[in-house]
Amino acid sequence: MTDTEFIEAFRAYNENIFNFLCLRVHSREIAQDLTQEVYIKLWDNKAKYDPNKASIRTWLFKIARNHLIDHFRKNKNSFANISTESELLEEIYDDETTEKDLDIQYVLKKLYELEPEEQNLIILKYIEDLSNAEIAEIVDKNVVATKVAIHRAMKKLKRIINMSQSENEKILKYK
Repeated sequence: MTDTEFIEAFRAYNENIFNFLCLRVHSREIAQDLTQEVYIKLWDNKAKYDPNKASIRTWLFKIARNHLIDHFRKNKNSFANISTESELLEEIYDDETTEKDLDIQYVLKKLYELEPEEQNLIILKYIEDLSNAEIAEIVDKNVVATKVAIHRAMKKLKRIINMSQSENEKILKYK
């Protein structure tokens, strides 16, 4: 990877990497630090980049995912203390939030009830809009296993959302 390719990768994917990390750590400040560290790792390892193995985008998300795993290992309590009322959702919400935005916030809250790897798969597929092949490369699985894992994660997320909605309906019914 040349210096020019590094700069282009930064410009093209910095926001995507930050969003991916922010959705996982629920803190803009920590996500900013992690994003910076991801680009330092990219810079330090740019000579190892092989365009025949993966696109820069895929390689960068793989670095981000692995760095995120390292972050959670070092800070074991940080994941346990994450609340569903995350800083991220507070940042998104304002007085002019539409009903659609509230639905997105609700889905994000329910997303955090999934296992970390399931969260990664859904974020990479539906928020970062990566292909199954790119995600498979990032998570070190084959494409079929990745597709199945994404399907199962989405099925589980839908089940969590449907359970919550039926609980809310029961509460409203008895009021």
